[in-house]
Amino acid sequence: DTLHFRRLLAACERHGRWEKALSLLQTVRDQGNRPPDQQAHVSAIGACGRVGRWKRALAVLNSLREQGVTPSVEVFNAALEVCTRRRQSKAVTELHASMCLSGLATEIQMQQTDSRHAGDL
Repeated sequence: DTLHFRRLLAACERHGRWEKALSLLQTVRDQGNRPPDQQAHVSAIGACGRVGRWKRALAVLNSLREQGVTPSVEVFNAALEVCTRRRQSKAVTELHASMCLSGLATEIQMQQTDSRHAGDL
């Protein structure tokens, strides 16, 4: 059920069990009843980020795109946080650009995000 799935993903995120989080996402996709929601992807990205797997985190975001789903602001922000922590400035810039192209970020939001993360890069 959805609540159980979310709790499992949240536990994976807390403990950095990125492989288990990705496996859970895939299992739900394969079942075909209902695709994982955006929050599930946020948790999977968080699990990847917890252990420094920034490329895997980006792959989770990109998997949404491959399914024809525009990632939510929360999904982008989770990926931004992971890439910022890992000092992946090129990935951060590309994520910002993707947000703008998707219509998810205004210039003001971008400036606020840049100023918050400027010291981290």
